[in-house]
Amino acid sequence: MDFQIIGAFNKSDEICMKCNKICFEKRFKQKFKNWTSGNNDIDKFIQNTQHNDDAEKVLEWIPYDKFNNIKCIEKDKVYKANWIDGCINKWDDKDQNWERKHQNMVVIIKSLNISNISELTLTNKTIGCYKVYGITQDPETEKYMVVLTCKQCNNICNAIYFQLNFGNWTSGNNIIDEFIQNSQLLSHKNYQLSKALEWIPYNKFYDIECIVKNNNKVYRANWIDGCINNWNKENQNWQRSDQNMSVILKDLSDPKYNISEFLTIGITQNPETKNYIRVQKDICEECDYICNAIHFQRNFKNWTSGNNYVDKFIQDTQLLLDHNYYVYHALEWIPHDRFYDIKCIVKDKIYKTSWIDGYVNEWDDENQNWKRKHQNMVVILKSLNISKVSELTLTNKV
Repeated sequence: MDFQIIGAFNKSDEICMKCNKICFEKRFKQKFKNWTSGNNDIDKFIQNTQHNDDAEKVLEWIPYDKFNNIKCIEKDKVYKANWIDGCINKWDDKDQNWERKHQNMVVIIKSLNISNISELTLTNKTIGCYKVYGITQDPETEKYMVVLTCKQCNNICNAIYFQLNFGNWTSGNNIIDEFIQNSQLLSHKNYQLSKALEWIPYNKFYDIECIVKNNNKVYRANWIDGCINNWNKENQNWQRSDQNMSVILKDLSDPKYNISEFLTIGITQNPETKNYIRVQKDICEECDYICNAIHFQRNFKNWTSGNNYVDKFIQDTQLLLDHNYYVYHALEWIPHDRFYDIKCIVKDKIYKTSWIDGYVNEWDDENQNWKRKHQNMVVILKSLNISKVSELTLTNKV
C-alpha cells in the first residue's frame, strides 16, 4: 500500500528565533488561544508580560473557579482566598504543561478599577511588597481583580495588611507617608511589628500635658488605641495592646529629635499648629525601659508645692534616678496632713512628728504605685526659709 505524505510536523516552527530553543515565551504563546479574559486590553497586557523567558516575571489569566475559601477582607474590594493550582514553576516536557508549586497557596484578590489599558500599567510583577501573579474576574460582579501575595513571604503577611490600608490614611506629607509606609513594608513577621510606625490621628490622644516648657516643648499624653500586637483574622483588623498607654510627643521640627530613633512608634500632627509630631514610647531613653525616673515623672501633674522653684528642685532629684537601689535618694512633696503627733522641739523652727506613709522603696507594677516602708516613722520637720532657687541648693538628702 502506498502512503502519501501530505504534511509533516516541523519542530523548527517551535524554536524561538531569539533563544534558538523552545523557550517559555514560545510555550506561553502557544496557549494564547486557550484562554481569554473577555477584554482585549487585558488579554494583550497579560500576553505582553509573557514575552519573557523568566516564569517568575509573567502574569496569568486565572479563572475565578481556581480559587476557594474566598473571604472578604474589605467589602467589595479585597478578598483572601486559596489558589488551587498555585503559581508556575517551570515547563514539564513529559506532560507538555506547566509544572506548578505552592498549591492551595493563600493569596489576596483585589478589585482592579480599569477603564482603559493605560491604568493596567500600574499593575506589574511587584508593587511595594506585593508579588502579582495574575488577573481574574468575579463572574457575579464581572469586576476584574488582581491576584497577589507578599513577594518575600509568598503568603499574606503583616506587610500585606499594612499595604492594603495605605489608601485609608495620609499625613498630608508625601515624605512622611513614604517613611511610615517603608517601615510597615519591612514588618513581615510579628516580631518585626515593633519597628513599624503608624500615622496616628491627633484625636487619639488625651490628657495632653506639657512636660518640657522651653522653645522645643515636649508633651506627655495617653494614646487611646495602644500599639499594634498582631493581625486578628476573625475581625480582619489589628489587635492592639497597652490601650491608653502613656506616650511622649516631640516636635519633628526640632533637629535633635531623630524620626528614626528606636523609641518612635508613630507620627501625628497638631491640628492647631500644623506641626508634625513624633510619638515616642514613654520609657527612659538611657535605660530603655520604664525606670523609677519615669514613674516619678508621670506623677508630676498630680502634685505641686505651690512654688515653681521648689517643684523643680524636687523633680530634678527624681529625674536623676534609674535603678531601685537609688530610689531613696529622691525627694518628695509630702502633704502636711500625712503627719501626725506633731510636737515642737525648737519654737517655730523644728518639730518632731510621725509620717503616716513612710518613704518610697520600690515600684509596684501590679498596683501601679510606689511600695513604701517604715510607715508611721518618726521624722523631723525643719523650717525652710527660701526666697529664691539658689537657697534650695542648701537642701540635700543628707
